[in-house]
Amino acid sequence: MKLTSEELSVFGDVWNPLIEFAYRKRTGNPKAKLYGTAAGFTQVHPTADYLYENRNVIDEYLAHAKVSDSTRTMLLRWQKYARSGIFFILGVDQGDALWMSSDGMVWRVRSLMDDWKVLFRGEKPPLAVKGTILPFRDTLISDGLLRLTPLRDPESRSSMTRIFETAKQDGTIFSTIPWMEPDPEQTATRTEATAEDRAQEETATVPKTEVRYHGGLKTMRKGRKKKPSDRR
Repeated sequence: MKLTSEELSVFGDVWNPLIEFAYRKRTGNPKAKLYGTAAGFTQVHPTADYLYENRNVIDEYLAHAKVSDSTRTMLLRWQKYARSGIFFILGVDQGDALWMSSDGMVWRVRSLMDDWKVLFRGEKPPLAVKGTILPFRDTLISDGLLRLTPLRDPESRSSMTRIFETAKQDGTIFSTIPWMEPDPEQTATRTEATAEDRAQEETATVPKTEVRYHGGLKTMRKGRKKKPSDRR
């Protein structure tokens, strides 16, 4: 599943200034520009590698840049929890790619702009990929910089396919990083929504058939109109 236009805009507003800063640090040229230049396209991958290998660059960036609290939180989460290296893309499930890291953990990863099948460029999973997983709000995304290598060996492909099916059946797929601290902004949003739901439930008329959402699960229940005596 790819990001919505709003999510993509948020990502770009955070990522683009950071990678430009990292490029200037990497080249030692304070006036260097990465995007919009002839050489820029070829320099994005090595600059991202430099950034992930030298994550203190994010501290330096934050020391000079004027950013919102939400942007600061996101950058610090990238600094602490980004996973970069060699992964295996096992397949696509519900629009998300399932990436397996070297420790055997399987991650549910969203793409930035294009469907995963487009990004595979005609190749079919499983695939080896050099890439990065970033926490984004309450999901995981790729930074969009993918270096894919098809797996041609039948035994390797068969083994990865078995892992893919087992992970789906067992539910051992992570859509967030388990040891990551919660995002304060997302937690506050969920808390506000829960409080609003409770207030509406206490005062509103319950229709005969009501659709309710709790923790992402859609449930149906029958009801009746509340009488004035019920609201005491």
